[in-house]
Amino acid sequence: MWAKPKELFAAERFPAEIVVTGREKEFHQLVRINWDDQKEMEGSITADREGFGIDTDPGSRYLVSEFFSGEYNVVSGGELVKMSPVKPHSCAVYKIQKYEPDKAYIVGGTGHYSLGEETDGVRMKEGKMEFSLSYLFPAASQYRILLPEGWRDLEGNREVSVEVSSPGEHVFSLPVKKTED
Repeated sequence: MWAKPKELFAAERFPAEIVVTGREKEFHQLVRINWDDQKEMEGSITADREGFGIDTDPGSRYLVSEFFSGEYNVVSGGELVKMSPVKPHSCAVYKIQKYEPDKAYIVGGTGHYSLGEETDGVRMKEGKMEFSLSYLFPAASQYRILLPEGWRDLEGNREVSVEVSSPGEHVFSLPVKKTED
């Protein structure tokens, strides 16, 4: 993973936006830091080089998620992504990746530093979703997973959560069902 400020001195003393790129995964991150103690910072962002520091294709769909809030949107390349404002003296951690409706995606969680870089992925099999990861941290983390279009958990939810509480190799299997979306 590598990180670089978008504009080193644009926010006066410290950079307000940092672009992070996963080394093996096909996603990019933007950390938006609100150094102000009183005012909110704009949360919406464009899905393009101006917003994320990457070129996007206007004919392709992208999933943009913010890890702390759990907000996510599917948009076309170059489109404005409506997100909540960044609260005073806090930050927002956004992730953008190409969207394919038949894939599952990590859209949020408390293990936000790598935004899913430590996971081995999510696989859908008839009747179950498998989520595997090599977890390195001694503290518990929760991952929020958006199931592919047409899949739901047994309670009818498209978004599911998985919690891991110890370091090591983990595989989670959750029952799911195909639906008529």
